[in-house]
Amino acid sequence: MSQLCSICKRIQFKKLTCPTASDLRKAHSMQKNGIKYYTFLPFEDSVSVHKRVKPESEDTGLELLELGPLGRIRARVEQCGLCSLFYNAIKRRGALYANNRPIPENDENVVIMANLQYYAYINESLTGAASPGSELFWLRRLYLFVTVTRDTEIDGILRPSEENIGAYHNIAQPCHITDFIQDTPEPRLLFSGRKRPDTIDIALLKRWIRICLTEHDMSCEYDADDPRVKLDQSPVSLIRFIDVERNCIAVEKNILFRKTDYLALSYCWGRDQQVKLDFTNSELFYQKGSLPDNLPRTIQDSILLTRLLGFRYLWVDVLCIFQGPNDADEQDRKVQLSNMGNIYREANVTIVAACGSSADAGLNGLLPGSRTFNQEVVQVIDPEEDPVHGGLALVSTCSLAPPWTVNDHNHESKDGDLEVSAWNKRAWTFQERALARRCLIFTPEQVYWSCDGGIFCEESHFEPPDLYQRGVFDLPLHINIFSPMNILGMKTLDGPLALDTTTRRSLWIKFQLAVDAYSRRLLTCLGDVHDAFGGLLEAFTAISDETFHWGHPRSRFELSLLWNSPAFSYRLKRRIAKTTLPMTKLGQNVILPSWSWMGWIGPVRFQVEDERLETEIPEIVCFEHDISPLQITRIQGRNKYDRNNDDLDFKKPTKAKPLPPWKKSDDGNITLEAIQKHLPALTEAYLQTTPPGHILFFWSSSVTLRVQKPPDYSLGTDIIGSQGSVTAELRGRVTLPHSPDKQIGTVDTMSREYWEQATPKPSGLQEFIAVGRRVVTDIPGFPPVVLALQIRWDEEGKVAERVNFGEIDEASWMEAGPVWKLIALM
Repeated sequence: MSQLCSICKRIQFKKLTCPTASDLRKAHSMQKNGIKYYTFLPFEDSVSVHKRVKPESEDTGLELLELGPLGRIRARVEQCGLCSLFYNAIKRRGALYANNRPIPENDENVVIMANLQYYAYINESLTGAASPGSELFWLRRLYLFVTVTRDTEIDGILRPSEENIGAYHNIAQPCHITDFIQDTPEPRLLFSGRKRPDTIDIALLKRWIRICLTEHDMSCEYDADDPRVKLDQSPVSLIRFIDVERNCIAVEKNILFRKTDYLALSYCWGRDQQVKLDFTNSELFYQKGSLPDNLPRTIQDSILLTRLLGFRYLWVDVLCIFQGPNDADEQDRKVQLSNMGNIYREANVTIVAACGSSADAGLNGLLPGSRTFNQEVVQVIDPEEDPVHGGLALVSTCSLAPPWTVNDHNHESKDGDLEVSAWNKRAWTFQERALARRCLIFTPEQVYWSCDGGIFCEESHFEPPDLYQRGVFDLPLHINIFSPMNILGMKTLDGPLALDTTTRRSLWIKFQLAVDAYSRRLLTCLGDVHDAFGGLLEAFTAISDETFHWGHPRSRFELSLLWNSPAFSYRLKRRIAKTTLPMTKLGQNVILPSWSWMGWIGPVRFQVEDERLETEIPEIVCFEHDISPLQITRIQGRNKYDRNNDDLDFKKPTKAKPLPPWKKSDDGNITLEAIQKHLPALTEAYLQTTPPGHILFFWSSSVTLRVQKPPDYSLGTDIIGSQGSVTAELRGRVTLPHSPDKQIGTVDTMSREYWEQATPKPSGLQEFIAVGRRVVTDIPGFPPVVLALQIRWDEEGKVAERVNFGEIDEASWMEAGPVWKLIALM
């Protein structure tokens, strides 16, 4: 057994133990009788002890233990194998805390805490979400936290005693020492750690593919005869692949995706590529042996990997889509980009290159010398102490992810290397990951496999034990990693599993998470925003029959206009770039409308689920215009979940619904005649040359309020009156008779640069229009709130644009003297 210091000996290592095959059989048998096997020692399900315990304490068996300042851990490195593992992990990932400050080595106020945290659970379910009682085991790993021992002010913010201001996730995992040293293919401790090879074992990757093909037919293979499968079954007119045998570009015409075996690459370009396919050089690249030797390292490695895995074709955008400036290039891009969803959806495997920030990074582990990390293994329980499981060791994980330091990345993430990668910051790669059924994910120090039926990796025995095929289990065992934004374990949006498990509620949660994640990502060409999300919209349509209008669901369109930016974000600004490809009936490159979340740059919070409707109801009815012939139509739609749940349909008229005091009528019908009467600047000629669907028409209540931004941008912007009083002025109205310092509402935060552009009036007077209303009947006395958009009209008074989102006290809204008017929002 490795030498441990007196402090590390008090960690409750038995709670890290992984099950044996015998444990799994017992758990399965007991579960059928309603008994949870993991509640028995050593697998008992218990809440971590979160009281702070000093190193000199006599307490033993703790799940949370203070190790002392970093310098004290360093001093114990020579005498304690576990302290050595801890110290090396901290230094490897970066000794940082609290907004990336260096961790002081000898400050008694800043200490390191060891913690046993839940990492994953095992069950037979293929849904990716454990139903009550379905978990066979909960697995823990060892984490480290940086904590202050007393109230401390850091960067002007008071951090209370015992608050975590830094975290190193997933430091070490359990393993069996013999299995680790001998690299046993069938480990004694299932789902435990193992030795990661210096170069990739191709046989292991092939095994992962074989497991998916033979055991995951219910979750990862489409049934061509299933009437619910609404993916494009027609042949694709033309598609190109890299032919790794002939070393050239192959052109296939009139083929079915699902009858073609190929891999696809998801990667970051970084700088502009030197070798690109276009109309002028295409005939050259179609010749055998034509691919040059100076291809980026990632593409070269992917070609080699495709060949080693036994496939002939590889799809890579830069060599399979024309990239030139000519009309022929643009036409080809239009056709090929329309196939992007199917390309990644139907690929046998998608290679995710998350090793660096450019196409020159390569696929680490494929070639010798491309990985450098050596795992540390420490025996913590002697075999004599636990003869059933043969003892226990801890092995350092291969993660190089920097620590969480309060404000940089997700505190709860369990897939740090992938999450902090440049690949995970790009918008196009989000769509590629969300649609790919099977992924080989390359990170700097190991490869992961992810499909709807399982997650595997080089450093852990995550492959399911051969118990399902022997008839011991009803379904293949599945490991589910805990993480609210788990890009590693993401399920295919419209895969076979989604067809079986999507519900009305989960549909909108998935869409909300997709918009949230996508809006945080980056685009080199800002006009790609709709194209890079188009495959996701197709996927949501495939599983729900929902239709979308510039990223907004038609069945909940008015509610979707109440999107806003998260309170912590100060990056939101208007997207003024035109779409990369021509769009709409006019066949033009267009600027996306301001009312759409796609018309903005920055994080977006998009909520249209049923729970929101319990307190927030849209109070407008939207219309759009079409051309050839010119007509005005209601924006509406229904998906299959609404059709099957008419009792939940929020658009059904309700009896005796009281109108808000500022709403003139529930009849929101709009005609061309009404537009010509109330908005005479919107002539028929103007509408005929405006992209269809860009302008929203609706009746709404309008007021003018004074808006002021907070000087430190730490809060939402206050809506106040002149000279500090709360005023709401319209056409000469006077100051409200309320307390001069009373706040009447807030608007969202946004980027500083956009704030100056969006609110140029020195007076701060801005127009607001009511879109919805929040009424919380469960809380007596809770005042109604108007959910409003701050808008600005163009100089000719034709159309308005959204500037911001606000929440305004309804009583103050009424005192502002609201006016009922027709709005044209674009």
